[in-house]
Amino acid sequence: MSYCVNCGVKLKDTEEVCPLCETPVINPSAPQKSGAGRSYPPAKKSEKLRRVRRRAIADIFALMLLIPLLTTIICDINLGGGITWSIYVVISIGLLYTYLLPPMLLKRQVLTLSLVIDMFSTLAFLFVLNLILGQKWFLPFALPVTLILFALTFVAVFLVNRSPWNILKIIGTILYLMGIFIMLIEWLLNLCFFDGAAISWAWYIFIPCMVLGSIMFIIDTNPYIKAALHKRFFI
Repeated sequence: MSYCVNCGVKLKDTEEVCPLCETPVINPSAPQKSGAGRSYPPAKKSEKLRRVRRRAIADIFALMLLIPLLTTIICDINLGGGITWSIYVVISIGLLYTYLLPPMLLKRQVLTLSLVIDMFSTLAFLFVLNLILGQKWFLPFALPVTLILFALTFVAVFLVNRSPWNILKIIGTILYLMGIFIMLIEWLLNLCFFDGAAISWAWYIFIPCMVLGSIMFIIDTNPYIKAALHKRFFI
């Protein structure tokens, strides 16, 4: 009994293509016909199949999200005679759509492009929420915090995917960035809402992040500790 190399379904000995995904059967132990050598399925067909599957999953998610969306709107209209509180659910589900669907629908799963879409979607969500509430916290607080958060996220993604650094240096740098981000959050909160009060609670997160980040770099300079960690945790 053999299995499909693409989807894993069980195959009969006489089958030459998978009955589920139509991938050619690869069975090295089976006798080969003269002049009919086997090769692995072409990458284009596998990529096309993956795109079809992602599109199907995206369609299912989109339809499932319609259930709370429409239910909330109908309840709001029946109970209140119009759309009032359901607007918060509508914009929240809209934000969820932009987080989930573009990565599934893109022909190539480009993480950077997905992050750009998520950033602008988050900014749009916060701007609309600010307008609905009739407040003025978007420009002084929500906009800079969102931009800083996604900037640090882009840096982390670059370090993980493109940096020549090892995992210890990457973790240490990300811990440093987390500590700095928390300090900036409290500074902006105090600047916008508390008349420039002194930084207080952010120190409790900033200091551990700095210490743990420094520990990562110290470990990276010690070959004996690195060898022990690699032996136990494959770091």
